[in-house]
Amino acid sequence: MTGAEPPTGPAGSPGAAGSPAEADAAGSPAEADAAGSPAEADEAGAAGSPAEAGASAAEADEAGAAGDGPSWDEQRRRAIASHAAERERRRAAEARQARDLLADFVRAATARGLAPTPLVARSYDGRATYRTGLRGWYLTPDRTVAVGADGGYYVLSVPASLRARFIGATVEPSEPRLVVGEGGRDGESMPLAALLQRALDAAAPRS
Repeated sequence: MTGAEPPTGPAGSPGAAGSPAEADAAGSPAEADAAGSPAEADEAGAAGSPAEAGASAAEADEAGAAGDGPSWDEQRRRAIASHAAERERRRAAEARQARDLLADFVRAATARGLAPTPLVARSYDGRATYRTGLRGWYLTPDRTVAVGADGGYYVLSVPASLRARFIGATVEPSEPRLVVGEGGRDGESMPLAALLQRALDAAAPRS
């Protein structure tokens, strides 16, 4: 008895089921290269390269910085500078008003015939006096504040000095304030306008 013969024909022939030629045609290296070649992979990778990612991160940081605004330290620095500028503006305005009062006083004193007197400086401890070469009007009972004939505001308290005993003390005009002695002990501060008026009233002729 002979063994069964293998099927023949196109449907069952060994070559028809999966010949090397057909396998090559179905998935040849050329087609694989065409479907996903290294060149295409490189182009796809270039779209997300580290250089582009870095540029995107930099753009994001710039956009975030523009939206965040000044830092807390910068805001604090600006606030301090603003307050300092405002204090300086108020101080300058006050000094201008005080100088106007002093100028008015000099004119009024001159019109009333109130002659300026030599101004003397005192040491801080009050034990020594020094000539100054200035002339004007004392405003306080202790004679430590005066108005010069030039309209200057003079604080006549100076350090003790042996040299000043012989050649006198140099006293420069100070920036006037609307309140004399402000910041001192209670009862030692007084409006400049009141002191000026009191000096004029003291020089008024008595009937």
